[in-house]
Formats: sequence, C-alpha cells, structure tokens
Amino acid sequence: MRDGVLLSTDLYFPESSNGPWPLIVIRTPNYKERYYKYGEYFSFHGYAVAIQDVRGQNKSEGRFRIWMHDKEDGYDAIEWLAEQDWCDGKVGMTGGSYNGWAQLAAATTKPPHLLTIAAIVTTGDPSIHHVYPFGVYALTQQLNVISIFHTKFGTGGDRYKLARGFQNNLMSLPVIDLDKKLFGMECPWWREHIKHKPFDPYWEKADVLHELESINIPVFIIGGWFDFGGIGTKVAYKHLTQSKAMDVKLLIGPWMHQTIGKSQSLGYDFGPLAAADYMQELLDWFDYHLKGVENGVVEEPLVKIFAVDSNIWLEGDTYPLRESEELKLFFHTSGNLEFSPPSDDSFSTYTYDPSDPTPSLWYDNLPDHNTIKDTRKDMLFFKATTFEKDIQVVGPISATLYASTSAEDTDWFVYYMLLDEHDELQSLGRGLIRARYQDGRQDNLLKPEEIYRFDLDLWHSSFRIKKGFRFEVIVCSSAFPHYSRNLNTGGDNEVDSIYQPAKQKIFHSREYPSSISITTVSAF
Repeated sequence: MRDGVLLSTDLYFPESSNGPWPLIVIRTPNYKERYYKYGEYFSFHGYAVAIQDVRGQNKSEGRFRIWMHDKEDGYDAIEWLAEQDWCDGKVGMTGGSYNGWAQLAAATTKPPHLLTIAAIVTTGDPSIHHVYPFGVYALTQQLNVISIFHTKFGTGGDRYKLARGFQNNLMSLPVIDLDKKLFGMECPWWREHIKHKPFDPYWEKADVLHELESINIPVFIIGGWFDFGGIGTKVAYKHLTQSKAMDVKLLIGPWMHQTIGKSQSLGYDFGPLAAADYMQELLDWFDYHLKGVENGVVEEPLVKIFAVDSNIWLEGDTYPLRESEELKLFFHTSGNLEFSPPSDDSFSTYTYDPSDPTPSLWYDNLPDHNTIKDTRKDMLFFKATTFEKDIQVVGPISATLYASTSAEDTDWFVYYMLLDEHDELQSLGRGLIRARYQDGRQDNLLKPEEIYRFDLDLWHSSFRIKKGFRFEVIVCSSAFPHYSRNLNTGGDNEVDSIYQPAKQKIFHSREYPSSISITTVSAF
C-alpha cells in the first residue's frame, strides 16, 4: 500500500493456458482462504484471481478499522496487481456483503485498470444501513460483527444466536459496556462506533452513496428480498442508475444474505425457477466486459427480479418496474386499514417503557409471533379487510406516521405482514426511524406532545396478497434485542443508563392521515 503496509493475497492462475490473463479481485475481512471456490472457479475459466485480506485482518499487516481504509487500499491493490506480468491489465472485482461494499469503495477512486465490478448483497452507506439504520443502533448486528471480524472475540458469528444466548445480558446498561460484559474485554471499534453517532463526519469515509454517481464503469448488483442488509443494495442501485456507468444490471431473488442463488429461504421453497446460477451470471458478465466475448449479456434486460408467491421472474429496464403502481392504505380509528383516508379526528395511544422493551418481530421470532401480539400492550394493530382479488407486491414499501410523544426523543417501528384466511402469518417486513432524525441528517430533539410527520422506509419486498388474505400493520417503539432501546430522555442511548417511559400517539385523522404504501404490479 502507499504507506508501506503489506496485504496478504492468495493468487490463483489458469492451468490450461499461458498468461497474461484478465484479473478478478476479491477483498475481504473474512479470511481470504474461505473464498477459495471463487479462485478455483474463475481460474478454471481463464482468469487470474487475487483474494486479499483487508488491512489488519488475518495475515495482512496494519490496523483494521472497519470501512475506513478500503478506498485507498482498494485503489492501490488493483493498480499494483494490474502491473504484474501475469495480468493483461484488465481488472474486475466481485464478492458479497463487506466484500461487495469494498468494490464500490474502490470504484469511487477510479483505478485506471478497473473495468467492471459485480457486487452481491452490498450497501453504499454502512453507517445508516448497518450500524445505525435510520438512526437506531443495530445492537445484535454489531455484536455479530465483533464475533465475525475481531479475532480476539471470534465466536462463530450468528447474530440470532447472540440475541437468544445473551438475552439477559443485553438488558444491561450502558450499552457501551456490553463488549466487556459479553466478551470480557473492550473492543476498540465497538466503542469507536458508539462514540460517533449517525451522520457524524467520522462516517464520511464509509459513505460512498453519492460518490457512486461519478462511477463510469459497468456494474452488476445482486441482492435478495430477505437479505438483512437489503435496503443498502437497492439504495446503491438507485445512485448507480444516476451515474455515468454504461450498464447497471440488477438481479433480486427470494434470498437471504447467505442463500443467494438457492430456491429455499426462511424455510420456504420458492420453486425451481428461484434457483439461479449466479456464478454463471458473473462469469458471463466478466467474459463480456474483460474478455470481449460476444455472449449476449448486453442484450439482456438490465433488471431481473423474482415475484415471490407467483414464483416467476419479471424483467425490465429499470427498478422499480415501469408498470409498477402505488397502493396506499390508511390507518383508521377502528384498527382497520382502508383505501380511503379517514374522515374523523382521532388517534391511538400506547406507552413504551424501556425497562420492558417490545421484543423484535423478525424472522427468528416468528414462532412467538402470536404470543407476542396477544400479550403486549405497547403495540398498535391495523388490519386491512379481506382482499377480493390477487395483488402482486414487488418493490419499495413505505409508511407515513403522524405522531407525537411525551419524550424529547423516541423510536418508531412499523411492521407489515400478510395473513392468510386462517390468520396464519405468511410474510413479514419492517422499517424504523429514530424520531430525532425525522429531518434526515439533522439531529433535532422533539417538542413533547407536538405532532410530527415521520416518513419510514420499510425497505423493499415481494409477496402476493391472494384473494381472501389480509394485510396487517403493527406500530411500536422498539424491536429488542435486535435494536438498542431508545431511553426516551434525548440523551445518548448507548452511553446513558437513565430512562423513562413515553406516551405515544399515532394519529389517523383528516388532518393527519397515517398510511402505508406498497408497490404492486398486475396480478398474473
């Protein structure tokens, strides 16, 4: 690297031909040896492959500061490798998760030899999509990051197991001391991240979203509807489509973070069409952009997304699809969701108490879903009447809450779910926002009891609302332990130990019509 640090790199070469060859680079904090199958696969198909431990990880020198060095190191690694006599000077990158973000970070620095990237389940701004999603600290996700990336704390890394296994300990305050409580020592960058709140200048090194608009190379993005970081994939795609890139290709399937290309996720089988040979997709992409093979890649639709429950692929030239329509459902006093806005003046209330936080209703808690609903008093429920025809949902989902609180700061969580004719849960999604960030990047405490408008991004999803099914929305103020509790004081929620209950009001009136919007395409 430019500062003399050496990065450990495994090289794979084709056996069947003599170089020089085009090169594919993967940069990872997850131990480069884990990705040997990429090296074997692409070298078998005529590429040199370089798989590299990022700075400070595994066998590489330097100090690992997550997301802080990958722009410069990515540039230096690509240019150094491209100059070797076994490389023909044409370089591409691939990989998923952090490895996907590392590609975007490197591409924003415009290395002359980088001709294309193919990023899988990635993000453009780790601070607001992973560390502080919409202002709320992602507690178990960050503990999971410790267990995966930090060798002193390595426990195998499963945030759901962490959540269940450490449940009692996670109630402990302050949050900043959980590293000592759970792992027996301080983790420097756990504390560094807690010190730097959302939108702090510290995070500018990690945020590449707006820099993506300057990229001028072809980009292939692969994501999953059920990927825990899925919002980042779609936001990165949106910014890339506003760039000078010649081609921006998008593939979204019914997949989770670890099930890309498989037909089964979340215990469901989405049929044989859901299985995608994404390695072949990557190979075709690189063959065209790095070898000049006329394989028809550029004639294919730029967007290919899977319609869940209909279990077919939809194609187009942009996402959301051009034929998409917005369907809006309004909250009503009766606890109903209706297509028409409310005509009365009303609101619903509940009390959120940080000493007994509302548990998360995410996929790992589905067996307890009905029990949680039946026993909690700190949640509001709004149900749509039975649908009279099939509706296919494919795309962004959002909610608008008109709300007030007795506190200077609090959190809002909105879940949406699909219930069959027996009220059995079929699918689930959610979004969140910390109230003090309702103006975007501004940190403004609230005036207690004043009504504010909160726009929540409920991410993206795909499911089919069948005739006889119902759509339900839940509003609450925590999702513990996946997300750190808001203590309702307006202070530092991860450093403080003092908390207070908050009286919450959700309005559904003529003047303040709270609602949820889903993206639909014609049923088929």
